[in-house]
Amino acid sequence: DTIPASNIKRQLDQTIELPLNKYRRVTSAEAIQLRGRDHAINEADAQLIGTIQNGIRSDLIASVATTTAAAKNGKTLQAAMANLWASLTGKFEGYDGFDTDAANPFVFFVNPLDVADYLGTATVTTQNAAGITYLKDFLGLGTAITSSKVKAGTIFGTAAMNLNLAYIPANGSDLASTFGLTSDATGFVGITHNINTNNATCDTLVMSGVKIFPEITDGVVKAEIKATA
Repeated sequence: DTIPASNIKRQLDQTIELPLNKYRRVTSAEAIQLRGRDHAINEADAQLIGTIQNGIRSDLIASVATTTAAAKNGKTLQAAMANLWASLTGKFEGYDGFDTDAANPFVFFVNPLDVADYLGTATVTTQNAAGITYLKDFLGLGTAITSSKVKAGTIFGTAAMNLNLAYIPANGSDLASTFGLTSDATGFVGITHNINTNNATCDTLVMSGVKIFPEITDGVVKAEIKATA
């Protein structure tokens, strides 16, 4: 007998555009003479880069905060996260490639005040990467990213492999080599300087292109810390 053909249909879920954000600031010779190069240029540049990095962290939270999918609420952080974990486990059970054989494949986004309320006086070890504070294996459920940008009392969760990061490399790309960019610590922000002798100023040029998005748009779930009905 002829084996019937299996048909797999692919549909466009979303179109993502990777923006190139450009920033420029000008430092006059007078400012350098008055405050010194380190204060007038380097420290001011660091503040600008810090603002850009903060925007990237805001985009990370925004990539999950728009979800409408909700798990059962919990009276405590532990209960709410457990309900969220259960919802995510069921949601990704049928998806291949999102667990990476990890014991805890999920990532949660929590307000630090909610974490503090739960921990009380307990000792906890936090880690930091690219300015993002996180706790590994939090409550035995997954990685918890803490941010004040998350509304207190609300928790978001998804599979770690569901979050995609697209960015223009600040080192090694055509853009970086063409403009002579030097990367910041994250690799997401490139910076260069140019001396203008015609008006005795130093131009600081900063470029960054980062987009964070969930591959499965309905794979992000939220839960709230409050008494259940």
